[in-house]
Amino acid sequence: IEVVMNIKLSLSDALLHGIMLLAILLLIGCNDVEDIDTLTFIPKYQNTPLKCSSSFNHQGKTWQYSQLQFFISEIEVKNSDGQWQTWPLLENKHQTSGVALLGEYCQTSKLKHQLKQENWQLLFEQAIDVKTFSQLRFTLGVPFVLNHQNPLLQPSPLNVPNMFWIWQTGHKFFRLDMKEVNEVKQKDNWQFHLGSTGCKAPSALRTPKVPCRNGNQTKIILDIKESSKENSLESIDVNLEQLFSGLMITRKNSCQSEFNNKSCLALFKNIGLVTSPSQDLFKLTKITEPESMSH
Repeated sequence: IEVVMNIKLSLSDALLHGIMLLAILLLIGCNDVEDIDTLTFIPKYQNTPLKCSSSFNHQGKTWQYSQLQFFISEIEVKNSDGQWQTWPLLENKHQTSGVALLGEYCQTSKLKHQLKQENWQLLFEQAIDVKTFSQLRFTLGVPFVLNHQNPLLQPSPLNVPNMFWIWQTGHKFFRLDMKEVNEVKQKDNWQFHLGSTGCKAPSALRTPKVPCRNGNQTKIILDIKESSKENSLESIDVNLEQLFSGLMITRKNSCQSEFNNKSCLALFKNIGLVTSPSQDLFKLTKITEPESMSH
């Protein structure tokens, strides 16, 4: 009798464990569909994805970028109650808990610390159900309290040398370096480096005590449309043709964030920094299959 009872109990336990395992698998399956813990950024020109080896035609010239990198911070989502809540990042070499460096540096070198850098994906500490949020918000730039610290003592990615000016002005929030690709020896190039200006400090190697006159950090707000809530991994397009809107791209029209520079004013408008709160540089879309763009 004891043997029969033990067999029945074992079968009951096995059945119970099987039901629990099935329930867990169903929950995991639902989370895979609805919850996301990554955001992928995709650089594009006229809806065509770009990378270091890509070229695109703009204003009759063929261009390639040699560096396209930018800092984003203060990432938040708006819930159904209309409240913004922080979406903390998972710390790694590309991001702290609150600041991330995205993009790629295409130059290569025999020196290990100057090898090609590439990262197009944000990783978050926790997954969220995108269906319960209506908007995504982040800052293009580095917060003032972190922007002017000694980069040698900062955690990665705030210690990347080619994304830093000097202590007084801090980091380059957005850096785009492009070169013309043609068979002619006299080739054109163009640069856009966004960062803070008008920063008062005793010297270039000292930290400002008050925020800079032109902080040049801009808030980006993206609507999470119903079509983006159905499934799949969210992605954000970085639209270069929108960045170039109203601007002639040539060496003479490069911008180093000077507010008296006409090219800079056009670029500032296109990223939503001045005159207009709207911007078209970043656009929230979706991709049906996750793809790795991070190395």
